[in-house]
Amino acid sequence: MLTVTSPRISVSTKLEALSYVEHLLSCSRLAVDSGGTLTIGSTKLIIIIIIIIIIIEGFLRVIQDQVVLTRNYKKYILKQTTIDELCRRCGKESEAIQHITAACEQLAPTEYLKRHDGLAKIIHQKLAEAAEFIEEKTPYYKYTPANALENDNFKLYWNRSILMDKTILFNRPDITFLNKKTKNAFLIDIAVSNTHILAKTITDKQNKYQELANEICAMWKQNTAQVIPLVISSTGVIPKSLLQSLKRLNLHPNTYIQMQKSVILATCSIVRNFFKL
Repeated sequence: MLTVTSPRISVSTKLEALSYVEHLLSCSRLAVDSGGTLTIGSTKLIIIIIIIIIIIEGFLRVIQDQVVLTRNYKKYILKQTTIDELCRRCGKESEAIQHITAACEQLAPTEYLKRHDGLAKIIHQKLAEAAEFIEEKTPYYKYTPANALENDNFKLYWNRSILMDKTILFNRPDITFLNKKTKNAFLIDIAVSNTHILAKTITDKQNKYQELANEICAMWKQNTAQVIPLVISSTGVIPKSLLQSLKRLNLHPNTYIQMQKSVILATCSIVRNFFKL
């Protein structure tokens, strides 16, 4: 079951406004007069935030409604039959908006990876804060995850291969989280997919790491080893299972809002860069 949540971009507090607008500016081409000073509550800051939010929300609506001037749109909607519909980047698939946002192999190792890692950083940071590995509050887009963190109660690994006695093909989840006291292990894998394959992506992630979860449970003597797929669509649609997964990790249910915001900003940036806007 898929649940569509509001994709509106908002600033939750004035204290995060300055760092947030810096991030928004990095995701847009809006020129800002450097002669003024941005301060909390200043009229200029508020105006800039409003303008960028309007631009991003408008751009997102265009992407969601699939009215972007792609080659596929030109050929089949505008009936420009002489247009070559193949993607200008990979040259293999029809250049539809869904292809650009989450299916072009040329964008996978760069733009999609950056978006994926931004999402993974949010989860890693939340878990690190909950486990008391870190105290300093850092915006998620400036956060750098440590490869391994450990204290008396928890272990937290970032993008680390897990070696078992037998060879396991898929042994590198995005995040591995262990509760030493309860002896519970969580294998967290993150994905950003197109909306029509959300359910399939979740199932694939679950099946991909189930063998590793079984081995961890046996070898590390864990009470449970759970595979936690965290999947969101490239346009901000979230499956109901995402909220359930956040609950299993004991993360605040509103964490999905920050995740959604991160993905939406990244997707808008990907589309803009694709067309060199």
